[in-house]
Amino acid sequence: MPPVDLTGQIRLLDRRPIFTGSYSQVYRGNFRSEDVAIKVIKAVSNTSLTTMRRKVNREREVWAALSHPNILPFYGFAEDAVFEPYGALISPWCQYGDASYFFAQYGGVLTVPQKIALWKGAIAGVSYLHSHKPTLVHGDIKPSNILIDQYGRAILCDFGLVRIFLDEGSSGMTTTTAHTGTERYLAPELVTGEDMEYPTMASDVYALGCIGLEFVFDRKVYAHRKHNLRGCLIDDIASGMPPAEEPSNITPETTDSWEIIQACWNPDPGARPLAWQMFETLSSPLPEVPDQ
Repeated sequence: MPPVDLTGQIRLLDRRPIFTGSYSQVYRGNFRSEDVAIKVIKAVSNTSLTTMRRKVNREREVWAALSHPNILPFYGFAEDAVFEPYGALISPWCQYGDASYFFAQYGGVLTVPQKIALWKGAIAGVSYLHSHKPTLVHGDIKPSNILIDQYGRAILCDFGLVRIFLDEGSSGMTTTTAHTGTERYLAPELVTGEDMEYPTMASDVYALGCIGLEFVFDRKVYAHRKHNLRGCLIDDIASGMPPAEEPSNITPETTDSWEIIQACWNPDPGARPLAWQMFETLSSPLPEVPDQ
């Protein structure tokens, strides 16, 4: 369905942004007595107004076509003067914030099955994108692009870097550089320059492995790098350094998760599992542990 025009129907509750990223700011607002998130696209230097408008329009068209429990719903767009020059994208407000915030606040009280369920939610969202017709590749999977809704579900957001794969090839990257994702979560083939230079389903799966390490084991990939300093992280990834060593907190309950994570990090993109295969494996009942 086409995007819904909500111009004149959105009330801005606070002029201070809740979140500020490289390409957008998010504000809290109200729509029909419901709190909503207002994503306002920022101007990008050296990019024309026409080009930016085209990119914003494309993001809202892609987002409006999506419908899945683990995909952030898109209510519509607003082009009020306060949201100039590119307008705003409106979605439900997620009270628990993104996954980074949620795990910092509540990770210590979550059970292992709850952590795995959140990872499965992110996987389900990616699997939906990959099975969409035409196929969609997210391109920037990271904790800040996974929100936790009021039901405790992980839901995927931010479709500004989505790449559309058509029968004749791929198109529609909304940025002009090859390394569009966040450094820590980039697959090796995206930084070596030897094979693919744009995100693929396989590079999305690689990033899902990184998410699994954080959600299930409370570990970051390349944890020795505390900050996303492009040079250092890119060098580590390109050199073939493993994203992480085997976690010390593996249990029989998390063995399958670690095996899936390792499979996601296979240096050969073609050897990585598909997102739906990851979901199915995690959905299989755990084997019974024999009595000692």
